[in-house]
This record gives sequence, structure tokens and C-alpha cells, in this order.
Amino acid sequence: MLLINNRLLKSSPIFIMIVLLFGCTLGSENNTSITFSKEEQTDNCTAASIYINKDQKDKLMTIYQIGEERAEQILDLREQKLFNEFEDLIRIDGIGNEHLEAIEKKSDICFN
Repeated sequence: MLLINNRLLKSSPIFIMIVLLFGCTLGSENNTSITFSKEEQTDNCTAASIYINKDQKDKLMTIYQIGEERAEQILDLREQKLFNEFEDLIRIDGIGNEHLEAIEKKSDICFN
């Protein structure tokens, strides 16, 4: 279901998925519209995801292989340049290819 202009619309999951994937504008009779675009999507992020570019140290410490020291590094590094993909985690001291693979498999990290 979708709420637009305080009206509840029943929509199929396929329709909603198409809107979210390809982006489109949904309008109403009073020219108010809601726009979905790829930039506004959360990709595969969920409420349980760790937002590496936004979350605080305590939440970052829940990432596999990330303790207090590495969480502090993440906070410092993201001020210089945001993390865009798992491979960017190599910038963290002590994170090599093996750690990177383990983190990717065991952690739900969002790069938005």
C-alpha cells in the first residue's frame, strides 16, 4: 500500500518495485506529486544496516572486526572522504583483503 496526499492506495509490490527501481513521478488531481528517484533509494539498506558514513562510534563498533580504535578511524576517515563501497574499508589500518572479505560476509553495511 502507498500513501499519497493522505490517500491510501493499494498497489502491487511489483508496481512499487518498478517505481523504486526506475524512478517516476506519481501525481494527483491537485498537481501535488511524489517523486522517487534512484538517488533517494536506500539500495539494500535496512533499518538494521550500519550506515558507515552516518552512524556514531558505538554503532560502527558492531561491524565485524571493528573495535573502538577502528571505529574512531572510520569517523576520521569519513571526514576526509566518504566510504562508497566495501573496498574503501582498506583505508582503515589493519584491514586487508582477508578482513575485508570477512566484513563483507558478516556485516550489513550501508554506504549511503
